[in-house]
Amino acid sequence: MRITFELMKEMNEICQQSHVQFLIVVIPTKEQVFSDCLEHNSKIPLSDVTHKLLVNERSALAQTFKFMDDSNIPYVDPLPALKTAAGLGLYAASAGDMHPGKNGFRVIGEATAETLKQSDRKN
Repeated sequence: MRITFELMKEMNEICQQSHVQFLIVVIPTKEQVFSDCLEHNSKIPLSDVTHKLLVNERSALAQTFKFMDDSNIPYVDPLPALKTAAGLGLYAASAGDMHPGKNGFRVIGEATAETLKQSDRKN
């Protein structure tokens, strides 16, 4: 994560020097979006692995958000919006593809647009 943090800080500084708005969109894993259904559910296969994955991701996200907050790097966390829209077919219809589909990208885009609007109001 150290290298990622250094690169994020460098990108932010380059954008500031160039008078370009910089915004990081933190896209969570599919498991994190559906964590309310997956966590502590012994009926799903590999539930212990899923639990560890969720714990590790939450830790990594907390560290990432703290770094960005401490470094004044603007970001979007679309997780709350994705969780709210969880029943809307957010991901590709394939067991092997964990990428957002059309609806998932729409939700992420709307969360990003809202953050940009709020940023414009402050400036």
